[in-house]
Amino acid sequence: MPQTQFETLVGSIIGAHGVQGTVKVKLATPTALALIVPPKRANADQSKPAIAVWVGSSPESGGIYRVISAKRQEPKELYLVRFVEANDRTAAEALVGKRIYAPDDRRLPLDADEYYVQDLIGLNVVADSGRSLGKVVQVIPNPANDVYETDAGALIPAVKAFVVKVDPKNGQILVHDIPGLMPEEQEPAEPGEQADGVPTGDATAQPMNDEPAAEEPAGLALIKTRRFGGKR
Repeated sequence: MPQTQFETLVGSIIGAHGVQGTVKVKLATPTALALIVPPKRANADQSKPAIAVWVGSSPESGGIYRVISAKRQEPKELYLVRFVEANDRTAAEALVGKRIYAPDDRRLPLDADEYYVQDLIGLNVVADSGRSLGKVVQVIPNPANDVYETDAGALIPAVKAFVVKVDPKNGQILVHDIPGLMPEEQEPAEPGEQADGVPTGDATAQPMNDEPAAEEPAGLALIKTRRFGGKR
């Protein structure tokens, strides 16, 4: 892995297109393409700059490729990407199944109380009572708010009524110890009632701050996330 960090997932290569080395890419989110679009002056003979990305099965396995063009394929929800290093169909086909990661320094700036999903994965979740709730394994998108899922099965709504502090630098998320966070504490849903990822018990508590949240679902102050460089 080079010194530059390539951990921001852009999308997956799902096929080859044409005979000039172009690949078909399914983006992780519609806004991710902006992370790898090169300047219009970029070209394949390397006389003008291209965008360096990481192509591989993971951020640790693969190699650097340089993007010389990236555009949407109409009318399908796919995108066509060309690399300096892939100049024919055979080279393009060899990349099928791999992922494209953008350099982290191209990520968009964050707002207050907003975090990139990849920066949350692996953080230790600790309750203010001192008990451990496991490590974050995924961030589940919900219409009302995201939900942090841990390897211990805990489900923590990403709202300030539950989350005290998100601290990626110290590898931790501090949350209020509210009954219903762990699977064994959750009550079964009533017939006809849909589970929405929000724990039962006292989990209906309102946020502690006094500021109005008219634009936020159910009056909850959200902890927001960005996925792979773009807003949800």
